Amino acid sequence: RQYAKEKLKHVQSGGDDCDIDVILNVLRDVCDFEDDDDTSSHDRRGKYSASKRAAHQVGYQDSEEEGLYDVAEKYKWIPRVVFECAWFTDKADPQMRNRILQIVDDVLLGVASKESSTERSNASESLTPTSSAVGLAMIVKSIQLQPGENSMHADGKAPNSNAYKWMCNLFVQRANLQRALSAYIDARARMKIYRSGSEEALAADATAMEHLERVAALSAPISSLTSTGNPPSTSLDSILQTFHCARDKHIFRILATIASPTHSQSARARAFEDLPKRTKSLGTTTSAWVRAL
Repeated sequence: RQYAKEKLKHVQSGGDDCDIDVILNVLRDVCDFEDDDDTSSHDRRGKYSASKRAAHQVGYQDSEEEGLYDVAEKYKWIPRVVFECAWFTDKADPQMRNRILQIVDDVLLGVASKESSTERSNASESLTPTSSAVGLAMIVKSIQLQPGENSMHADGKAPNSNAYKWMCNLFVQRANLQRALSAYIDARARMKIYRSGSEEALAADATAMEHLERVAALSAPISSLTSTGNPPSTSLDSILQTFHCARDKHIFRILATIASPTHSQSARARAFEDLPKRTKSLGTTTSAWVRAL
């Protein structure tokens, strides 16, 4: 977190509309973007940037440059280990994916340090969406540059690490789940357009249920939601029907926030705090299923 905060301080100070040149400078410095024609993929993995190599060759005359490299080397294993945890299946741990994303939000990126000009005291402020996006790009590139354990490919390029593969798998799964959940919420909202009991309302209800079944297909199996791992007494169809008929509209507002790819870290934190309270009346298994989304 400290390393990311230091690198993102200029992007953070630029706010949501941070100048693109500031962002590009940070990405060039941290992510070591180079032309593939000049440097092979294998040569870039685990290497310094051009400026860091030059500093190393002259014996690290700039102590600050040496310090920044040491910090990067010291902490770069952390995101790798975090995303390697994505290999746990939903059956083994249905909450693992959410915990990984929470660690990225709260620990790896965390909050920015805000120093008061009057009291000179440290306070905390959430990273702007722009800072979070740049910080995630730093993490992705860091993991991508770490070589895998297998032998070289035939084209001479080093394979990606398992962490990078699992990270990509996690992002794809989350994106698909977000789209499916968003489609269900939109379909459920369209049911209100029609008169209750009408043919159009019944058709809209059936369409919404189809979207909800798609969400269930992308979610953790219900057998993993019990403490024993045994199939729960409530069937999946019953869980989906109970959830679909929930009268607490705030549940769907919370899920709509999470389904948005641009939701903030604070919105995600509030959602995980409010969902258990709002879904408690739906029953233990249904509540657990909703919280695992």
